[in-house]
Amino acid sequence: MSRLERARQQSEQREKAMRRLETGLQGLAFALEQRDLQEEERASETEAAFRLLEQKLAGFEDRLRALLETPSQPAADSVQEEAVFRAEVDPQEKRGEGAEAPAHQREED
Repeated sequence: MSRLERARQQSEQREKAMRRLETGLQGLAFALEQRDLQEEERASETEAAFRLLEQKLAGFEDRLRALLETPSQPAADSVQEEAVFRAEVDPQEKRGEGAEAPAHQREED
């Protein structure tokens, strides 16, 4: 082989190596870009899930606060019964018909 042929072969080998290297680098850049996109998507999904949990927690806190601030049902029932009793008895008292004992003094059926 002459020097010229060897130089040409070496030049061709270098060009092939450069093309393989360039292709490899493009593949690596694509893989890194895909990984970044996946990480962004996961972060976005995590953030959305976190916001949803925060909303649910806020709703739970509101309901719990309302439950704690609202009298229990039995107490509400007795208040309502007292109001009904007063509505029935007070008009009788005003007319002088006599009155029953207040609700807390009446015997239960």
